[in-house]
Amino acid sequence: SFYLTRYQPANQPANQPAIAMNWHIASKCRFTHMNSLISRRDGGLPDKAKRFLTSTPHGCKMLFGENRSKCGVNAFSFDDSDRNPSKRIGVPYHFYSSSAAIHSDTRTTNAPTRNNSKLRKTREVKIWTRKEDRSGPSNDSITNLKKKIKRLLTEDISGKTETTRNEFHNAIVSLKHVDQVWAVDESIKLLEKMWEWNKAGKKHLKPVRVTYDESIAVFAKSKDPTVRKKAVIYLEKKTELLLNVDIWGRSGTTSNEFHGKSETTRNDFHDVIHSLKDIDQGWAVDASTKLLNKMWMLNKAGKTDVKPTKFTYNEIIAVYAKSSDSTVREKAVIYLEKLEYYYKKTEDPQMMPNTHSYNLCLNSFAKASTREEAMEAEKILKRMQIISDGGILDVRPDTWSMNGVISAWSNCATKDGIERAVNMLERMISLYAAGRSHLKPNFISFRSILDASARIGDANRMEAIIGRMEELSRSDEHECLRPDTVLYNRLLKAYANNLDKESAEKAEELLVKMEKMHGVKPNHLNHKLVMICYANLGDIAKVERGFETLDALSRETGYRGLHPDAFTYNILIKAHSNSIRIDAAEKAEMVIERMQKFSNNGMGGIEPNLATYNGLMQCYARRGNAAKVESIISELKKRSYEENNERLHPDKLSYDTLLGAYSHSDADGAAEKAEATIDLMEKRHQKPNMYSFNLMMKANARSGNAAKVKSIISKLKKRSSEERIDHLRPNLFSYNTLLNAYANSDADDALKDAGATLELMYKLYEFGYTDFKPNIISYNRMMMAHANRGDAAKVESIIEKLKNKSSEEGNEYLRPDEYSYTTLINAHANSLDTDARKKAEMVLKGMKDLYESGDTYVEPNIF
Repeated sequence: SFYLTRYQPANQPANQPAIAMNWHIASKCRFTHMNSLISRRDGGLPDKAKRFLTSTPHGCKMLFGENRSKCGVNAFSFDDSDRNPSKRIGVPYHFYSSSAAIHSDTRTTNAPTRNNSKLRKTREVKIWTRKEDRSGPSNDSITNLKKKIKRLLTEDISGKTETTRNEFHNAIVSLKHVDQVWAVDESIKLLEKMWEWNKAGKKHLKPVRVTYDESIAVFAKSKDPTVRKKAVIYLEKKTELLLNVDIWGRSGTTSNEFHGKSETTRNDFHDVIHSLKDIDQGWAVDASTKLLNKMWMLNKAGKTDVKPTKFTYNEIIAVYAKSSDSTVREKAVIYLEKLEYYYKKTEDPQMMPNTHSYNLCLNSFAKASTREEAMEAEKILKRMQIISDGGILDVRPDTWSMNGVISAWSNCATKDGIERAVNMLERMISLYAAGRSHLKPNFISFRSILDASARIGDANRMEAIIGRMEELSRSDEHECLRPDTVLYNRLLKAYANNLDKESAEKAEELLVKMEKMHGVKPNHLNHKLVMICYANLGDIAKVERGFETLDALSRETGYRGLHPDAFTYNILIKAHSNSIRIDAAEKAEMVIERMQKFSNNGMGGIEPNLATYNGLMQCYARRGNAAKVESIISELKKRSYEENNERLHPDKLSYDTLLGAYSHSDADGAAEKAEATIDLMEKRHQKPNMYSFNLMMKANARSGNAAKVKSIISKLKKRSSEERIDHLRPNLFSYNTLLNAYANSDADDALKDAGATLELMYKLYEFGYTDFKPNIISYNRMMMAHANRGDAAKVESIIEKLKNKSSEEGNEYLRPDEYSYTTLINAHANSLDTDARKKAEMVLKGMKDLYESGDTYVEPNIF
């Protein structure tokens, strides 16, 4: 069946003859026939092999069969001394089909062998593949594969069969290269067919570990995430097979049923446990424990080569450490302690924990979010240091050990936690400077602190950390710590989230500093983030200036990516929505007209999108013009349907903006319309979250309907508890809205209920719900309740109380702001006191003095 010829290049010296392959070696290799190979993989006839073999190759080539021909795997040429090429290549013989592509018709075998130096140069040669095979199997190839699968599935189980397990394996392996739904279904059918054959008495066809490995690959290589998840099912089966191994290391009645070897090895267990650590499910954790117990059972029965080692425990610890469940992660430490106990008891070097063992535990604490877990991580680090100081260097803490503790403290997301993380980082830097080369800080050491600071909006801390990185990066050994554009973007985002003028100015300064001092050229995103800082303040002039800068840079560099695009125009619309201008919405409409004009003139990337119209709706919503927002949503629905453009269909943000419009509206029935909008969102699977429900409550609070707001909070608490939906649990904003409802209510007991609500918030905070601690907004709402009743004295006493509390706790977020003092002026306005006008003027003068002395929180505004 083999097409065998010999090749002697015309320009090759006589003393360097071609490598030959004679009939004798061919008969010993047990390779697949060339005919079946070509027809199976390429869908053609054997004459393709003739054309290939009679071409003019550069040296000797080997054509691979089965799965390797499509993938373009490298092959090796070989001479007469190679009795079995499959051993040289290091893979099972049944994967290959071979032929020497040579020109001579002679079959003589007395040609001298090529010398070793020349042989090495031609040792590795590329596989010939069809052009279309590089992008996937050809249609003919798929047709032949389907025929082969149909034959395997339709074969009569009651009769005799010559089919082997390898034929099923080869078919499943071929299916993993076909990313289509039918391929997944066929792999399942093939596996079920193997079990049917096994049940019918054909034990040699029983699925084994390799079968499940290949089935897992079919699912895992799919582009569909729902299909990929099904790979877990086969991993469960694979685990089950391993747990059924008997005390002799055999699964079932025959010694080779499990995976073709005579006995199960330690690596078989390690492979499965290693796979389990990527599956964040309860059964995977339980299965890893069972596999460990199975290994100990086999060891006790005399199969000592399956005895667990530190590597086994490291894999087990990894399974627990990677869990998203904190109660499961805590158990990682238990297995570390067990490993320490076994080593102390036996002094077996194979059971001695190493740095990796401890680092895996520390990584589990890196996902922590509580102070207690961070303290536990620090204890493990100290334990490592004590052991390594005793002379066991295999347990010496390294960079990743320190990073784990730094991450644990950073994830607490508190000022104290971040401070502890910074202290640990500084200790790491000083130890490295003192000669501890294994404790060199890397980018990750700083990143976790930066991420935590960004989460709590601590831009000042981020400035300090980036400054430290800049300082260290000046030396060659820490060059890798030089901040890049991505890192500066994080700082710019933190400034954008602060929503104050000082942060916006710092963002603008950083943009200049990046290029002048650090050689980092700002990109379009850097400029846009600075524009967002000013857009949040409603500073239209500064955003327009950003437009001019981008436009100038685009012309200067010739790079169109810097030219203002739809995202840039959306920032300008946001600036209009945040401004206090009466004509903000009309100005935003003009921006959209400008965008449409540019788009019609052929400038791509400027066509208004859904985000553009959401920004326009926010302009109207902040002014309570719900009717206009309703109109825009209706128009978007119509355009989406007529233009067949799903991207223009209103999304959750669109409906949230409509709810915001109702919450600012004084029109009759606004609260009822807000409730109807929530129902509509749930019907259309827009999934309203707590923000949506808070806006609905705010619409009711505006009219002083405190009973309705309280009812909504009670329903959400019940729903969140029963359905276990955490994102629907009422939050601080919900209770502040309830306080606002009492402030706007005319009920006699409104003040009393407002006081009780504030007291409840403090009780929740003391009970452990830290998110419910009253903030300045809570007290402002309480002051407003008194101000609406003209009780200026009570408002003054709350302001003094806040001043003292802010100073004692060192909490600047409790310091009275411009809204607090404006509420006091409002209280005097509603007061019957004859000196009310004079007192109101004194409050305003006091605000001006505080602002001029540097207190930016009390800048007087139009209100």
